[in-house]
Amino acid sequence: MTQNPNESKQDSSKEQILKNAAKLLQFTTQVCVERGKTNLVNIFKDDIIRLTNESKKSCSLLRLFNTFKDFEPRILIGLNDFLPNDLRYIIINDKVELPPLLKEHIQTCPELHMAPEEEQYDTFLQALNQLVDQNTAEQFRALLSRFVKGYSEARIDVRQFIVRSAELLCDYPELLGGLLEY
Repeated sequence: MTQNPNESKQDSSKEQILKNAAKLLQFTTQVCVERGKTNLVNIFKDDIIRLTNESKKSCSLLRLFNTFKDFEPRILIGLNDFLPNDLRYIIINDKVELPPLLKEHIQTCPELHMAPEEEQYDTFLQALNQLVDQNTAEQFRALLSRFVKGYSEARIDVRQFIVRSAELLCDYPELLGGLLEY
């Protein structure tokens, strides 16, 4: 039996993708280890796996962007090889920018898409997670996300943020003082 030439091309293409993915993972691991950020390797792997889920794809790409844009942009540039054109990061003068589709996602998604370290060192969010129930924490995160969204339709103004935050956190005076961070 002879193999169909189209099948041979597809197999070759898949092999090339796997080789490129392995090289990107190796590069990412090397950079993270050299810079003492080994925890980012697992975050990279988790977000890459989440790319296979359509509902999580944009959130994963935004978190990858926020995690690696300043740390090592070449990781994002390498990731472009695996992304559809409308989701590829835009490269301008060696800087990585978001494509329009991901900018639109920011406007409508309640997630913050923070780099893991930003969230880890945000003492207010850490305290929030420890002191309030999960539902209140999620409501506050959604509120915070709408407050920091820039000029989107989903954005709320300072007054709305303060009033709604005070309502959510009224039983936690120690957290109300922390709102001054924002």
